[in-house]
Amino acid sequence: NPKMQALNDIMSELGVYDYIENGLSNGNKSPKLIVWSRFVWNIKQIEKFLKDKGIGFLSLFGETSNKARKDIDQRFNEDPDICVFVGQPRSGGMSLDLSGATTQVYFSNDYSQFNREQSSSRLKTMKEEHRVIHTIDLACKGSIDYDIAKALQEKRDIAEMVNRDNWREFLGRR
Repeated sequence: NPKMQALNDIMSELGVYDYIENGLSNGNKSPKLIVWSRFVWNIKQIEKFLKDKGIGFLSLFGETSNKARKDIDQRFNEDPDICVFVGQPRSGGMSLDLSGATTQVYFSNDYSQFNREQSSSRLKTMKEEHRVIHTIDLACKGSIDYDIAKALQEKRDIAEMVNRDNWREFLGRR
């Protein structure tokens, strides 16, 4: 699966595998990655991949019990054994503080700009509004994932134009 290979490469670049091999015993800070996926079957696939690699992770999606949801963000941010958070933007996109991560991967998207913005904002606290966050969309040109990522970017561009007080220009008024 090309997406799983891309995720593997991203985790390697972030130093997740080096941390698993060397960092746990040396007291190093664990690299933190968030993987957002629209589909539960993708989340299950990612969970299996992470288990097989021996990588600590937490998941949050529609089927996640209330008990499992409790303190999930605190555990992600503070537990050195947890390197990856896997979640649905719709389920995990609100009221979570996942600011321990600086990189997020969208494994699969939906067309909702609201879900995208809410999930993406989980990586920043109010104090860290200008912190750099790396966002990666896993999408191959010509695929539905590419079309969705392109549509979301167009929605962001329109929102930025309207919010910059260029709404009159946008609407063709002077």
